[in-house]
Amino acid sequence: MGKLSIEKKSRIKESLKAGQSVYDVASKFGISKSTVHRMGRTINSNVMKSKGGRLIKLSPQTKRTIVRMMASGKHKTAVSIRDQLELDYKISVS
Repeated sequence: MGKLSIEKKSRIKESLKAGQSVYDVASKFGISKSTVHRMGRTINSNVMKSKGGRLIKLSPQTKRTIVRMMASGKHKTAVSIRDQLELDYKISVS
């Protein structure tokens, strides 16, 4: 298949911005879903993408505090460190 005209590209992008699904737009314009999906990525290229994975519960500063607690020898178990974090810093760690 040949290149898409500029007018057709703009109508495809408008359809995607209007909220139509990739499948519906591909059927409407007679092009492949992968082409429509690729065009949709260019529309949303400035949107912040999620890295995925688990959210961070502890800040780097809190992590350093935990390491210092362990290294100082004041706390020997994770339970005592957790209790101290809850008392001093109001941080709930499970």
